[in-house]
Amino acid sequence: MFRLFAITLFFASPVLAESYVSDAFGILPATAISPERSNWAGLRDSEASSLTQPEDVDAVLIFIGPKALVAGKDVGHAVSLSFDRHGNLVQDTEARFSMETNGILNTKVRDGIADALFSPNPTAGTFAGGASVGDIQSPRALYRVTADLESAALAFGETPVLRAESFTTLASSELADQYGNPVEDGVGTTMILSHETGQATLLSAPVREAKAEAVLLGRDIESDGSASIHIASVQGSGAFEYQGLTIGAPPELAVWEIEEIGAVGLRLGPFTTTSGHLLTDGSLVEVGIAAEDGTELQINGWLQDGYFETVVQRPAESKNLTVAFKTVVGSETRVVAIEPHAPKPIRGAE
Repeated sequence: MFRLFAITLFFASPVLAESYVSDAFGILPATAISPERSNWAGLRDSEASSLTQPEDVDAVLIFIGPKALVAGKDVGHAVSLSFDRHGNLVQDTEARFSMETNGILNTKVRDGIADALFSPNPTAGTFAGGASVGDIQSPRALYRVTADLESAALAFGETPVLRAESFTTLASSELADQYGNPVEDGVGTTMILSHETGQATLLSAPVREAKAEAVLLGRDIESDGSASIHIASVQGSGAFEYQGLTIGAPPELAVWEIEEIGAVGLRLGPFTTTSGHLLTDGSLVEVGIAAEDGTELQINGWLQDGYFETVVQRPAESKNLTVAFKTVVGSETRVVAIEPHAPKPIRGAE
């Protein structure tokens, strides 16, 4: 038997060699270079090497930093980037920076970058700058010169007077640095009040209209003391005065039975003062109650419309209670009988 084998012959045709091009961004076939990429500047290697130069400047960008310069201390840095219409970095050419605080600063563009250092005058404010390369200008850039906080003179404008149960504004004198620049609004300062009891009050006092200000409620303060104000590493010192309140007529005290719930009610007030007004709403009242059987209770509360009122569990078999109470205007202890009925309701402000 004869077997026939079909022999298939493959003939490879010669492949034409394709030329490649390499530039700063990679290697690719010469036929794949887009019109845009063909305009990229730099050395291009192929069968015939060539150096593509950037065209004339078409756009200039500017950066100025830091954005806030401390008067008399910091040096600013202005930097520009220059491009042709294809985005290539412009090479050696003249550049100039126009700085509102320093006038014209001439320099040179190298690989698309130009820069200049500048020391602004020690005058606080917001200023503008720009860069020019040829006839092309950058957008405007802003930078600030701020007061030198470490040279600011700190002091209280007047001796603060804290009044009991009243809000007091503690303010510094006008804050300015060694060049006369006012400290900017919003700059944080700290005030510390040191009391003769060894306690201290810490206040956050942001600057407003060149003065550091803090508001304090004169509560839990018993005497004069010293005061200090702090900004950056600088400290100023002073003192404060405290004006307390004096009680007017002694307050009434009533205790009565509430049989339905096995309790007694207690009412103190009105608390009057020699200043011509009731003791302020929210003033702390501390009350201690001692019964004849030795039972003791401690209650804390706050005044409303000059009165303090509460309900407590009735001590067993006690007809009288010893009541000790303390407010900002003083303290007192009384023995009072438990009444069978509640006193007349209080008719307060309407």
